[in-house]
Amino acid sequence: EDPFSPYYLVWSLKECASSSSLPVAVTWWKGGKEEEWEKALALEADVLAVYGTSEPIARWRKIFPSSATFLPYGPKISFQILGERGRKLAQAVARDTVLFDQQGCMSPHWCFLVGWKKQDIHFFTTEIVEKMEWLSRKYPPREKSLEEKVRIRSAINLYRIKRTAVLVGNLEKGMVIVDKSRETLPSIGDRILFLKPAPSLAEVISILQPYKGLLHTCAIGGVTREERKRWVKALRQLGVERLCAVGRMQFPHPFSRFFLSPWLKIPRVISKE
Repeated sequence: EDPFSPYYLVWSLKECASSSSLPVAVTWWKGGKEEEWEKALALEADVLAVYGTSEPIARWRKIFPSSATFLPYGPKISFQILGERGRKLAQAVARDTVLFDQQGCMSPHWCFLVGWKKQDIHFFTTEIVEKMEWLSRKYPPREKSLEEKVRIRSAINLYRIKRTAVLVGNLEKGMVIVDKSRETLPSIGDRILFLKPAPSLAEVISILQPYKGLLHTCAIGGVTREERKRWVKALRQLGVERLCAVGRMQFPHPFSRFFLSPWLKIPRVISKE
């Protein structure tokens, strides 16, 4: 589904290689069903980078020799945290949610509202839905299979009966679920964002603690400079890999350490020298 990254990698290798005839090829196969072929490939590889869910990572880890370099990049959770001054960030929140239909590891699924009043939450929810509908004209939702539509509607029906959850919007252009419980409800994806009010950052940290090690990108907004410093320190201690401004979750710097971190473990075997 990502046709660009492999070719950029090959291009980078050739840029560093002393010879222009570097024996590198990009190939593709569906995977998962050709176990013998995959096992033969794994035994011959020096480095294997696996991006995906827990299932393919576990499968490749099992067949990959322990003497080689294995780089797993599994499921990640990204989220937003807004302080009381974040009431004007509805469009930025909506843009982070709409882009790529929440299919990427940098897509937000939860948005925590720290110290917000009930009335402000109501207006903010309505504004996010309006911005999501407006953005859907420029970024139309992806086509979903019948199975996906059934899964999404089944999950929505479960949330409708929860007394702590309020649903605003529609499944076609975007929906916001305001959930006041401490429970972290499973994300549905496909432009469905959970708003979770919290009295303090300490409460947010407590909710996220069980997911330590899986936290990828956190967007921060609506706080003073001093508050931002405290929040960044607390989130770093929690293990969040990347921190950014609201509205910039899907735009990482291509040469930032977090973006290259899986590849930094690869032994350097090619150099201009």
